[in-house]
Amino acid sequence: MDLHGGAARVAVADIPAAVAQCVDVCEIAVATRRPPGVYRLDDVLVEYQLTRPGPALQLLLERLAPFDRHPDWEETLRVYLRHRCDRRLTAAGLHLHPNSVDYRLSRLADACGFDATDPAQRAVAHTALCVRDLAAHRARRHGRGALRK
Repeated sequence: MDLHGGAARVAVADIPAAVAQCVDVCEIAVATRRPPGVYRLDDVLVEYQLTRPGPALQLLLERLAPFDRHPDWEETLRVYLRHRCDRRLTAAGLHLHPNSVDYRLSRLADACGFDATDPAQRAVAHTALCVRDLAAHRARRHGRGALRK
């Protein structure tokens, strides 16, 4: 059984807010596929901030909607980012030719509106995946099939 936990060191008066934050931290750790363990805000700092409610959250989800029809694009993007944007390592990880990786990333860029091969746009790709992971996790937890805010 996998076990994830959230932890914080706070003053007694701050316990209620810390509990809510720990729940969020734990949820992010699970949603972003982190290994079992105890996580603090410092461990998911960027993901925590990126997944806070706001108008950009829904827009990011909409940008990745093409993944629902092309799950291979999502897998390609995840592997590409995991391998620090090295197309040859990505190709090896996916058992593809590097040109196939380029083709998928090009199609993904056209459909999703960001180019993961452009260093300036990689943060959008990472953020969109975090938002998608958290929305999917919440949908599964609440027994819903569709992604939501």
